[in-house]
Amino acid sequence: MYNVAGYLEKCVKSVMNTNLGGDSFEIIFVDDESPDNSKIVAKDIIKRYPEYNFKLISQTNKGLGGARNTGIDNAEGDYLIFLDPDDFIVDNNLEETLQNAKSNNLDILEFNATMVNSKGETIQTVKVNSYEKILSGIIYSNLFYCSGSACNKLYSRGFLNQFDLRFMEKVYGEDFEFNTRVFFHASRVKGLNKVVSAFLQSPNSITRNRDIDKKIKYLKDYIKILTNLKSYFSNIEVNQTSDAIIYYKSRMALINTNSFILLIKNKFPTDYALQYRKRLENDDLLFITSEIVIKKKNLVRKFLFQYQGMFFIVFKLNNIIKGTIKLPL
Repeated sequence: MYNVAGYLEKCVKSVMNTNLGGDSFEIIFVDDESPDNSKIVAKDIIKRYPEYNFKLISQTNKGLGGARNTGIDNAEGDYLIFLDPDDFIVDNNLEETLQNAKSNNLDILEFNATMVNSKGETIQTVKVNSYEKILSGIIYSNLFYCSGSACNKLYSRGFLNQFDLRFMEKVYGEDFEFNTRVFFHASRVKGLNKVVSAFLQSPNSITRNRDIDKKIKYLKDYIKILTNLKSYFSNIEVNQTSDAIIYYKSRMALINTNSFILLIKNKFPTDYALQYRKRLENDDLLFITSEIVIKKKNLVRKFLFQYQGMFFIVFKLNNIIKGTIKLPL
């Protein structure tokens, strides 16, 4: 919890209003040194609903990834779902969803989610594949669109602990990095064509705000994520199968492409983009030849690198037509 006092009640009640029995699940509040009264609100909820299993844990600020790690470490249930405080459950039959995961002994169950605005209006639906067969995480990701979010999935706690899978702390994009390692190890993954949760799309979110300092941090964190994944997979010999190679390179290519899209959308100067690309090349983190499952982003990747000089032309034209942001000194 961090500056989310106004969202906690709705989030918690959305879980309580499902058909899960109060003694069959737990809700873990992680207070990440929130400067507002989130902790007070959480304590009040716990006091008013003594029939539910709550845990309230306070910690030194570790960011979103660190808060989720604390949740994993203190959880007791068989399956975990990560809910940001401004998210909420819309699946009243959550028992059925949970049983789907349990009866199939799944490592991961991915489900649909809606994105809503502040009025509660649906602006987009994140749809997963409706393929009924259970697949390995590598095959699943190589065949289908897999959301980068950690909030539209049920994770087996035993599976996460078996492979010591935890989030990177204090970086943007921690969900994608986490899921890249998680799906690599998963042997039983299934997509459920059912909307289970809703995500509030706030204009002040990390990905939607216009704060240039946060955009620069995102770009730097992309490099941290690429570096961490490169190190991780080199230690576990990712080249053991062709499917694993395709998976690894595709995920790295998607991070590359996301970083270039961020540079374009936010009108970064051409020189900055060229230096960023050079940094990726020098650190052996540039993956531009691998296909990406997400078709639109794969087209962006192909367009930027279809021939020598296109990358420079795209950014130069973008600056001429849309202008250039002023970078902080």
